[in-house]
Amino acid sequence: MVDAPLVLPLLTCGLLWCFFAVMAAGALPWLLRGLRRLVPHQRSLCLLGVALYPPLIAAGLSFLVYTPALTGLAVDAHCHDGVCGLHVPVLRASSGLALLTTATLVTTLVVALGCLGDALWRSARMTRLVARLARRADGRDFRLIDSDRLIACCLGILHPTIVISSGLVARADPRQLDVILMHEHAHRYRLDNLRHLLAGLSTLVWPATRRAQLLLELRLAAEQSCDHAVAAAAGDKRVVAGTIDHLRGLQHAEGHPAPDADLFVAARLAALARGDWVSLPRGQAWSALVLLMIVPLAALTYPLHRAFELVVSSL
Repeated sequence: MVDAPLVLPLLTCGLLWCFFAVMAAGALPWLLRGLRRLVPHQRSLCLLGVALYPPLIAAGLSFLVYTPALTGLAVDAHCHDGVCGLHVPVLRASSGLALLTTATLVTTLVVALGCLGDALWRSARMTRLVARLARRADGRDFRLIDSDRLIACCLGILHPTIVISSGLVARADPRQLDVILMHEHAHRYRLDNLRHLLAGLSTLVWPATRRAQLLLELRLAAEQSCDHAVAAAAGDKRVVAGTIDHLRGLQHAEGHPAPDADLFVAARLAALARGDWVSLPRGQAWSALVLLMIVPLAALTYPLHRAFELVVSSL
């Protein structure tokens, strides 16, 4: 018999991640009813928090369960299988079983990290490709790509690049072009591409329909947040709304509207016209976040510690 030190922490983290993911996915419709009342930038942060919460709380609980020096704050000294005081549950298994389970869990972790690395590499490759094809506009902080298509996007994860097509520049007046550029600059400032990547990876274990719903809501909140930022900078919501409507007309005339484009545009225009948004005080929001992290860690560390001791003792 040999120790399998990596098995229990990784298995614990994986199981807890799945458990909290199912809980968050189940609560999503109820959460959305409340979150849709928040100002878009706060709703965007809350939705990102919903996506990140299961892996973060799972990692925190797993760390505490297997760190006796820290769990003394949450776990009373007790005796178990002849060991008194605080101790780490240790799985003892046959060498073949220990090797197989450890290899399986490590492989899963490597695959997850590989998915993250692949997404970052693809983003960097796309950014480099666009940098070769596009040219920097004179005196403007964006790259211009020669294309008749309507293109305005923010590419890249950590260092986003704004790309505008010559076709869009030709069909937008200077004020509309300024609105479009400010909108994409808002995406770059907010690091929305990074947010979406993290949310996508964190919800891989969610049920497919709920995952798609969360990611769609996050994308819409990001668009509405940028629209409001531009409206505040321009001092006129009508200019922003007019630009959004103008782009919708151009897309339909071109015959290449984005999927669900009309629904997205309608939601963005409605958000600009709405005046009853709820804005949480920053202190209240941070207090709620701290409680959502500390309370489960304090309440669940001891039961999980004991539960895994019982599981280990039965193996």
